[in-house]
Amino acid sequence: MKKLFTKTALVMSLLVVGFGSAMASGNGGQGKHEGQGAHGMGYEMGMHDKMGHGGRDPAKMQEHFAKRITELKSKLGITAAQESAWTTFTTAMQPPKDQADMRKMHDELEKLSTPARIDKMNAFHAEKQAEMTKKGEATKAFYNVLTPEQRKIFDDQANKMMGRKGH
Repeated sequence: MKKLFTKTALVMSLLVVGFGSAMASGNGGQGKHEGQGAHGMGYEMGMHDKMGHGGRDPAKMQEHFAKRITELKSKLGITAAQESAWTTFTTAMQPPKDQADMRKMHDELEKLSTPARIDKMNAFHAEKQAEMTKKGEATKAFYNVLTPEQRKIFDDQANKMMGRKGH
């Protein structure tokens, strides 16, 4: 689990640094590479939607989450005795409701000196790491109340959600 958090944090760091650099050099459309639109190369390639974020629309994220969590509950066959742990788990796993205005954050980053920008990005990463830790702990606590059969189902579903397709 720690290895997954580390990999996720690394990927997230690279994306934020890369996106921040692209935004800083973009400057209102100037300095962009030929063929790169206003949103940046990844957006035109469809990477944002392929990452399952639905454009980071909170309503779409919530709808997707509700669908997936309902399917998981059905597959696990949560008992009355497990309902409290299930509620705690699903509450912790909720997608954020107040998505930060990324453009505003990038505008703020552009105005900062490089050391201040690094500090701001580090604070952002620390906040995201704390969120991931909270979700990880909630998942482990929930996992502990599952039966061995439910754990197998949970593990299979978690692998599928993470793109491993059960391999």
